[in-house]
Amino acid sequence: MRSKTAGLGIVLAFSAPLAALSASARAEPPASVPDKDTQSLIDTYRRGQLDLFDTLRNDASPRRQVLAARLYVDDEDVPTVLRPKRQDVVANAAQLARGDAVVQWIAADSGNYYSSQCGPTRWPEAEVAALVRLEPDNAGALQYAVALAHAKGGQAALDEALSRMASATRADDHSGAEVAEWRKALTAHPEAGFGDSREDASVEERALLDALRHADSSVAPTTNALQSVCAPDGNVEQAWQRLGWCVEAGTLMAGKGTSFALRETGLKMLTAAGATPSDLAELQRQFDWLKAHAPNPLRNMTAFGDDLADLVADWRGAPNEIAATERRLERLGQPMTPPAGWVDADSEEKATASAAENAWRDYVRALLDDMRGSTDVRTQALALGSDKVFAFWLDTAGPADAPATKDASAPDALAALAAANPDDLLVQWVVATSSSDAAGAAIANVQRLDADNAAAWGLSLSAADADTPALLQRMAEAKRYDEHLADLLAPWLAAVGKRPIPLENLQATLLPSSSVENFSADTAGKAAALSFAMIHSTSASHFASVHTACKQRGDADDARRREACLAIGRLMLNSSDTAISARIGSTILREVGPLAPGDQQRERRIAWWQETQLNAFTEGSNLDAYFDDFASTGSEIEALRLAATRAGKAEPPAEWKSPSEKRAQKGK
Repeated sequence: MRSKTAGLGIVLAFSAPLAALSASARAEPPASVPDKDTQSLIDTYRRGQLDLFDTLRNDASPRRQVLAARLYVDDEDVPTVLRPKRQDVVANAAQLARGDAVVQWIAADSGNYYSSQCGPTRWPEAEVAALVRLEPDNAGALQYAVALAHAKGGQAALDEALSRMASATRADDHSGAEVAEWRKALTAHPEAGFGDSREDASVEERALLDALRHADSSVAPTTNALQSVCAPDGNVEQAWQRLGWCVEAGTLMAGKGTSFALRETGLKMLTAAGATPSDLAELQRQFDWLKAHAPNPLRNMTAFGDDLADLVADWRGAPNEIAATERRLERLGQPMTPPAGWVDADSEEKATASAAENAWRDYVRALLDDMRGSTDVRTQALALGSDKVFAFWLDTAGPADAPATKDASAPDALAALAAANPDDLLVQWVVATSSSDAAGAAIANVQRLDADNAAAWGLSLSAADADTPALLQRMAEAKRYDEHLADLLAPWLAAVGKRPIPLENLQATLLPSSSVENFSADTAGKAAALSFAMIHSTSASHFASVHTACKQRGDADDARRREACLAIGRLMLNSSDTAISARIGSTILREVGPLAPGDQQRERRIAWWQETQLNAFTEGSNLDAYFDDFASTGSEIEALRLAATRAGKAEPPAEWKSPSEKRAQKGK
């Protein structure tokens, strides 16, 4: 599972000075579309998945059919008269094999255990019920009943399932049976897999590696729900009762689970219930020892050095993942438990990263609390509207649950701020781009106050009843494209100024360790404030809606739509205040018509400024100058131009190729 702070890297990759600070930054920003070679691989993989999907769904065996649950197939591309949706294939297999625990487990494990505001969600109710009926003493089965009850909000059903889970006598899954089924399917259809790259690999060996790839369930779909259930809440009696059940069930899963996913979920349940690292030291050490010797090259790099025939033997007939791991330990002459003095090579790094992330979350929580208590309405609005924006940092229970700092009164408070400040554009902008019930009224206010701004009209494109042609026309007639990044930055700078960011926190999220000494606390605070503003701006963006609207074809207004989108793309490329907006603009232009010479020159210059300034911004003095330019101009792009000009690199050399030009060249 990726780190929550990785979300920051995604945003920063579009901003040259901030990408320069990111430890994960690369010299070239992410392409907005894949190049030809990459697209060819994507297309090949997608065709292979569809072919395998057809092979599995047409098999007579429900065990073979249910494997379709693990394929990466876009359901929007799948259903035809002859090709049903993936979830329908899985449901049909489960219906045909109500007495087969393996089929029911795969169907339950591939199900959804969350509520969605975007539309109806199909829960695996029948599959979970069948699995629990077949294995009433198995915590590995009952975990799905707990997660399902949590998703549906039924407290009585949740308590019943959790209490049964605590009374279970085993914690099993059917990973071994699934791997075996995949091996049989892929041995019978070797053309369906990507297999091992070694030419001497046998069909059986290739089938094993592909089986491990398809059956990989390193993160259980129930983990977030179980963590949330086990975290104490305000109901004291219920909290203590659930705490006891969580400890019993978590201890069973962490110590006796037959897969790494089960054991890790158990550890997370215990942690959520209040167990400390020292409390879990023995269980964690055993987990780390087994995982360090897993017979799975996808999980354990050392297994790449094994003879493939040995890995096949480890898995042949193994009932589960832990049993296969114990076979490998025996083969290697290693004990079943970690010897004295053994230390997981990754444990120290994991502990350091975890401590840094916790410190960072604590800082962000404290900063948002400060801002909520501010007397400045703009600062209050940003804080109240930030729960969703910063959920990937602050929500330790995952996206299906409320962020740790979320205040139940925040939506009401945000709506009250909007109502009390109808003519404050920034307050209205923050509310308009939030999930508040007041967003609709705020959007109308933004469009009243900022009528010549294309971004203001873009806010309405995602509405179910949006008049897309009319909105695109309003955007095309606008004079500028402004997402108010500079306005968003001011409150963040003030807040960070009052609560300086510790350099070690910034290093944990933004700075490579080799660069931290180059930055003062003031510069570090500016970098953090700009990252907050960028994240808020990007998270609230309507890029996807504009892009989707401009890709639509075939209606009566197609010619007008194309002309409007050309104007919008050109406006975004030439007048937006962020590099990412400019990039989206050039992408729209390329999709609806060829770029004009002036557009190509603008796109080329922005890419050059970003590329040449990446290394320069690792010096504090250069970053300070950039911030001064940003503050005076209100534009990321203009600040980049000035920085490049100071460095004598205002214009790209004739022989230099931008990422877009490289992709176009490959396409030819």
